[in-house]
Amino acid sequence: MRAMSIPAQVKYIALSLLCIVATVNLVRTTTSIIQSSKRYDGLKNRVSELEDEKSRLMKEVSYQKSVEYVEQEARNKLNMVREGEEIYVVPAVKVLGVSTSLQSEYRKAGTNNPALWLELFF
Repeated sequence: MRAMSIPAQVKYIALSLLCIVATVNLVRTTTSIIQSSKRYDGLKNRVSELEDEKSRLMKEVSYQKSVEYVEQEARNKLNMVREGEEIYVVPAVKVLGVSTSLQSEYRKAGTNNPALWLELFF
């Protein structure tokens, strides 16, 4: 067998290094493409969610511009009535001997339901 000459060995080493560099670049490019594809899918999903939210908000805005909504808000928040309507005021109702205003005070004070039951019966 004949030994390879030094220039042939240099060619093989250079060719091997070139193949290694090409393989590394191919792997880096492939991973970059995969990451970009995942990011693209995520952005597509986000765009879809935002379009759904936009359509929901557009429906809400169109409803809030309607006469029914304006009338409902005027009745509920401003206590307005139509001409000729009568208003009846109902006094606070007592439930189990405790007025509704006291019930809200108990809830504000942090008293829980079992304590209220014990207080009621004992």
